[in-house]
Amino acid sequence: MINEVSAGNSVNVDEYFKKDDWVELYNTTDRDIDLEGVYISDTSKKPQKYQITAQGTKASTLIPAHGFKVVWCSGRETDTELHTSFKLSNEDGKLVRIEAEDGSWADSLVYCAMNGDESVGRYPDGGSDIYLMTSPTIRRSNRMNTYAALWEWTGAADDEETTDEPDDEPEIPDHVLTSRSGGMSIACQGDWLVLKDEDCDAVTLAVHSVSGVTYIHGDIPLEGGHARVSLTSLPTGVYIATLRDKEGNQCATKFVRGK
Repeated sequence: MINEVSAGNSVNVDEYFKKDDWVELYNTTDRDIDLEGVYISDTSKKPQKYQITAQGTKASTLIPAHGFKVVWCSGRETDTELHTSFKLSNEDGKLVRIEAEDGSWADSLVYCAMNGDESVGRYPDGGSDIYLMTSPTIRRSNRMNTYAALWEWTGAADDEETTDEPDDEPEIPDHVLTSRSGGMSIACQGDWLVLKDEDCDAVTLAVHSVSGVTYIHGDIPLEGGHARVSLTSLPTGVYIATLRDKEGNQCATKFVRGK
């Protein structure tokens, strides 16, 4: 399975000492699996975009039972580690897909835009829930922390065709990842807003209803670049949360508070 994706990596380096995009695969079985010949792609329209191979290189395609294997999406040649011919787009709704050479199995993961020190992955390893994670765990078991945010994509991946007509009032998922500005981001996670800013020690948060009523407004101190703000006091409704920092950067998210 595709276990973790980093499409804007600014932390981990490959054998070329480059901070390229990467995909981590996880072997959910009790036996070793050879990935030679497996297809990997960043589009459902061309599922066999690149075929993994280590022939003529020093790399290994073997992924041990309940183990991990990283494939760098770099556009570089495979040397001591596996590489693909394409890079990843760091945008909401993009996907990574793998498929067996004989077509007997396939897996895909739709991810959101992420900062360089974040990744999107399954928790637990190989699980069905996908999170935006603030601590990438390349080649290791995915780890949860307070600031991980559940990522739920309700539409088709943005390269997939759909014949559904848009609703006048589209349904808004309970967990919505937001636009970003620089190192700043905001996400709704259940009863909390999760705030992040890599460059400031405080941000200004405003939460108001779609009718314009302000419910939260003030400066929020950040500890280690993060903060969480409770939403339990908000009545049922649809809200806009806006985050600003002292540099003038701004990002916002729309979320629903249910009954």
